[in-house]
Amino acid sequence: MARLSFRLTVEGLADDTLVVREYQGVESLSDSMQAGLRSYGFRYEIKLASRQSGLTALELVDKTAQLEMLRDDLVVQRVHGIVRQFSKGDIGHHHTFYSLTLVPALERLSLRQNSRIFQLKT
Repeated sequence: MARLSFRLTVEGLADDTLVVREYQGVESLSDSMQAGLRSYGFRYEIKLASRQSGLTALELVDKTAQLEMLRDDLVVQRVHGIVRQFSKGDIGHHHTFYSLTLVPALERLSLRQNSRIFQLKT
């Protein structure tokens, strides 16, 4: 029977720092709204566990990340993106639980603001 596993690597963290507990994602080519949230290609909500209890959003948000899906230790799919959101959840005896949102780097372009000031105009 095929064995599925998942691996998340984030820029600046050791590869074994975060363990994927579960994830849920959407991918789309032309639809920009998924479940009421903007989606620019894909959006993965990933729940994680770690032995490190001191991880913060400042360390992870806007860092590049890669989610790999493996079948029998062979990579069958890779998703590259940036960490859009990161939060700390419950704290257990040995693990701390976190969640993050992985989106394409292209989504940074949605953060622009178009402001103009008209001075001395009637």
